[in-house]
Amino acid sequence: MKTFFTQKGRIFIGILLLGILFTACEKTDPNAETNNLLQGDWEVESWTLDGVEQMGSNVNTFDIEFKAETDIGGETEWSFIDVLGQAGKIEADYTVENEGKEIDVEGDDLTVTFSGNVLKLSGNLDGNRWEIEAEKD
Repeated sequence: MKTFFTQKGRIFIGILLLGILFTACEKTDPNAETNNLLQGDWEVESWTLDGVEQMGSNVNTFDIEFKAETDIGGETEWSFIDVLGQAGKIEADYTVENEGKEIDVEGDDLTVTFSGNVLKLSGNLDGNRWEIEAEKD
């Protein structure tokens, strides 16, 4: 009878260890994590173009929205109103890449960093150096 309980105990411990092993090995995709953090509306506080601040001098408001369509990408909409009151909008597809450190916006790569509710994007778009700092709405 003692052997029966020992055998049952071994099976139970084996199943328990397998369960722990499978849950401990579960890894999250850093691209998916970044994509999740991007989701929503962002109000741009600072935007420099080739080192020159654009907010207040050329643009009054600038908002960015990210909408996931897959685990690692989706659609982004960049809306702005210039100092003359004219509105503009850019819509593009994006993909998160490089272990969640970059987004590809239709062929242009931007470095992505987060600090709390602050998003920083930097890189070259259309041959110009962009630096964006935005706060989540």
